[in-house]
Amino acid sequence: MKVDRIAGTVFFLIGAFIAREGTQLPYTSGRSPGAGFLPLWLGIVLMLLSVVLLASTRRPNEPFIKDVSGFRKVCLITASFLVYIFALSYLGLLLALTILLAFLIGWVERGRWQVWVSVAGLGSLSCYLLFEVWLGVPLPIGMFGI
Repeated sequence: MKVDRIAGTVFFLIGAFIAREGTQLPYTSGRSPGAGFLPLWLGIVLMLLSVVLLASTRRPNEPFIKDVSGFRKVCLITASFLVYIFALSYLGLLLALTILLAFLIGWVERGRWQVWVSVAGLGSLSCYLLFEVWLGVPLPIGMFGI
């Protein structure tokens, strides 16, 4: 419990530092986000998540991660996002996102195959429609042309 409180405090201070440094950079650049946009919001989100961690550790008899299976899930999710980042340039966004969502729901959460297939497909389709069609932003294309 004490480790959770220390980690929450340290991450809050890191988030405050990142947010403060983000305010030193321009927030906008004409009609688009500037160099300070991402650091400012990342710092704010990190501070909010730290507050959630600190609030969840106020109950003295409940640990943040209750057992080994919870820690295993955290490690699997972290590893899957790291693999996703590296696979993104090779597979393209749509294929890599489909595989990531299918893995997270099918393997980590042990969902039924109908659920993870539909969520993976709808998630990738939604991403394509939002960015490519509606916003006109090109998505990373992989070696398969997808």
